[in-house]
Amino acid sequence: MPARMNGQARFAGNGLYESTDLIKTMAAVVQSIVEGSLFSLHAGTDGSERRENGLNLYLIRHGETSLNREKRLQGRSNEPLSDTGIGQAEKVRSFFEEQAVRFDCVFSSPLLRARQTAEIVTGCTGIMLDERLLEMDYGPYEGMSLEHPLPEVAHFFQDFVHHPAPEGMESLGKVTERMRSFLEEIKACDAQNILVATHAIALKGALEALSPSQEGAWWSVYISPCAVYHTVCSNQNYSEPLRVFSLSRAAGV
Repeated sequence: MPARMNGQARFAGNGLYESTDLIKTMAAVVQSIVEGSLFSLHAGTDGSERRENGLNLYLIRHGETSLNREKRLQGRSNEPLSDTGIGQAEKVRSFFEEQAVRFDCVFSSPLLRARQTAEIVTGCTGIMLDERLLEMDYGPYEGMSLEHPLPEVAHFFQDFVHHPAPEGMESLGKVTERMRSFLEEIKACDAQNILVATHAIALKGALEALSPSQEGAWWSVYISPCAVYHTVCSNQNYSEPLRVFSLSRAAGV
């Protein structure tokens, strides 16, 4: 079972796992190391070798679901990947294999589509879940057709920076703040390569947190299913994020 952060199992404030969940977490991680996996543990090091070039953080949007194909808002809906989405995640796995990237830690939103994406990409089943990686909460607008949005939602989509989210929908500011909190916390991870599987708006919130000089520009950027962004954390500072993998624009969202 995936381990949880910010839930039953979480990071303590000092960046370490709470002792009550450490054994369960590590047992799940060990079980995930199988032949051909892109997940690995680096035994026999004190972490200095791993971090000498900084922490490589890869952020990925989940693969396509049926609701994506239908162009519907699916913030907290727990949809599985479609066959197309599975194929997209497999392409990302091939990309990382070609780049010889192996992951020391894998984090994911608790939602099924993100977890499946992380599992396919890395071969890891001991994924650490964190509720801060959830998609934006669309509240009463969950499942709404994007081809026929309600007027208040259409108004919001016209200018994400200057038009506030409709009542009942999570604000973009809150999305950014929870993603910033997560990004700050994982700086303490003793790892060289980390994969984080999340969602389109949550990922944009992370990109906003990583590059505040963009002043909201990320909100209007299209992020395709299984798009991957990379940043390096060195001396407690993240570099400007760059897209390193993307598929052609899908028919859905």
